[in-house]
Amino acid sequence: MNLLEKIKSKTGIYIHYPWCMQKCSYCDFYSVPAGSPDSTEFHQKNSKYLQTLLSELHIRAETFHKNEVSSVYFGGGTSSLMQPEWIEKILSEIRKYFQLSDCEVTLEGNPENFSDDYLKSLSEAGISRVNAGFQSFSEKNLLKLQRFYKMESYLEAIDALSRSPVKNWGGDLMYGLPDQTEEEFYSDLKMLLSYNPVHLSLYSLTVEENTALASQILKKKISGPDELLQQKILLELRNFTKAYGFHQYEVSNFSLKSYECFHNLRYWLYLPYLGIGPGAHGFNGRSRYGNPRNIETWLKHPHDSELISQDPINEIPLMILRLTGAISINYIISLLENHIPQFNRSSHRDGIESLIKQWTDQGYAEYTNQTESEIFPQDENSRFFSWTNLGLQFLDERVLEFSRLSEKLLELP
Repeated sequence: MNLLEKIKSKTGIYIHYPWCMQKCSYCDFYSVPAGSPDSTEFHQKNSKYLQTLLSELHIRAETFHKNEVSSVYFGGGTSSLMQPEWIEKILSEIRKYFQLSDCEVTLEGNPENFSDDYLKSLSEAGISRVNAGFQSFSEKNLLKLQRFYKMESYLEAIDALSRSPVKNWGGDLMYGLPDQTEEEFYSDLKMLLSYNPVHLSLYSLTVEENTALASQILKKKISGPDELLQQKILLELRNFTKAYGFHQYEVSNFSLKSYECFHNLRYWLYLPYLGIGPGAHGFNGRSRYGNPRNIETWLKHPHDSELISQDPINEIPLMILRLTGAISINYIISLLENHIPQFNRSSHRDGIESLIKQWTDQGYAEYTNQTESEIFPQDENSRFFSWTNLGLQFLDERVLEFSRLSEKLLELP
């Protein structure tokens, strides 16, 4: 069964845990300082958080009519600060509303939390997938990111992960950090690969508005990302990781066969998911909502989320064109037709087909044999394309080109 068929008829649940030991300079996700994780005050905060989270889950579950869940994702913040018994209680509550058979349950977190005992407890609590945010094994680079770390914990964590009962584990690394060399990044990557993860998330550093990093670069306190080096590494990663048995299935994500992240695929395939917790976002397939990015406000009004206008003309290509395996042309067009009522004429379909043909003529893409698709259904009417290295290098331009064409097609009489 292909991955789309596994997850399309189900939903996903994202749970946002807001506390971090320290805010990284590049991060624009909602988080607040944890203080001392062993203090009575912190446990009291978590008790209130857990109680409110379960209350929000009860309300949100009533709006989602699918009774099966393909993935639950504990993110943050630093969700590895959560006690296993809290996780077990949340999953138990989810089971009151949804079936979790054959469900991927991910917890992401920081290396200093992933000890042998913690990983064993996570497995017993129901976690089936773990992702560790290493970002770098270089103390110099971690300091520049203003990242909380304990260097000795990084080595202990990667060792614990390699023998963990949670076999589906991966790690995050970043490239293009201020003054980071190509050799330093590949040293980090080889270090991670030597412990046999099944998944890799390899991100180029981006400078988000209103982050500490953006302010530091503006004030010339630190250099910005080396974009030329980022492009060079991006174009090399596909072949480099292939030598270790990995395939690139999204711009920044690589996995061994059958270890793609189900939950993140939901986002890229434009499928519904439930978002719970302060700062969380959700998508019911037609409209989006966003919870308050303030824990005190959320604790008082966990169900009063802000409705976010859906913009499928821009959102659909922004999501699905990030996939780097064989992309189904039929699926892209079906998304447009399902989410944009006016997009239902043969001329609209022909326009999209012509654009993809133009990309192949320009060397940005190539038509792909349908047997190479692990994500989409394969039948005699299916057509697929995939990005070349040139297409990956100029992907933002292709996404914008797709959106502009869609707008023009809808304007035609």
